[in-house]
Amino acid sequence: MGRLFNILTTPIAVLGVLFVVVAVNVFLYLGYSKTPTSLPGEHTGRSTTMERPERKNGKIAFQSDRGGSYEIYTMNADGTKIKKLTNDPAEDEDPAFSPDGKKIAFESDRSGNSDIYTMNVKGTSLIRLTTDPATTFGADWAVR
Repeated sequence: MGRLFNILTTPIAVLGVLFVVVAVNVFLYLGYSKTPTSLPGEHTGRSTTMERPERKNGKIAFQSDRGGSYEIYTMNADGTKIKKLTNDPAEDEDPAFSPDGKKIAFESDRSGNSDIYTMNVKGTSLIRLTTDPATTFGADWAVR
């Protein structure tokens, strides 16, 4: 009886483990997947990055190098009214709306190394938040 029990339960245990692995992956994919947001064809450049588009108040913030270097842009959720917010030869990347939607934090190497900056949603009132000589990645707001 013991050998027969092992022969029957081993495949069931393996299937159970596989089921759990697949279920966890599906949960992570659905919960954390980066859903691409398409831009109208006439607005896409060499590399428009929508990996982690930020959405707030019907707007989407994203980065694109359509002008030669990465800059921060916003647009309406339907892809209309694209507005370039930054204009610097340095790379401006990873925009993140503040919880109230009034500011955007982003990463830039305009100071010679990567630092975090904020600006209002119209692209004015630029403030450098970090001055660490080490590379700073991932502008984000602590409260969501």
